[in-house]
Amino acid sequence: DGSLWAGGYNGRGQLGDGTLAGSLVPKQIDTGFIAAAVGQDYTVALENDGTVWAWGANWYGQLGDGTLAQRGAAVLVSTTP
Repeated sequence: DGSLWAGGYNGRGQLGDGTLAGSLVPKQIDTGFIAAAVGQDYTVALENDGTVWAWGANWYGQLGDGTLAQRGAAVLVSTTP
């Protein structure tokens, strides 16, 4: 149904719930996603409208939002080179 669930460590905001608090049980983060991938301390997800969203650690710009800022909630990934 497009629901994205996450749980566990969240010290870098990688769960995408807008906090840095971990969760021992999975909780629903958002709906409308058709795919998701995780890296070390970050998450990237494809929404059903074709947009790509990312959150979590961003030390090397891996979130694709043009910054090095850590994000605890989803940000739209830039599609411009």
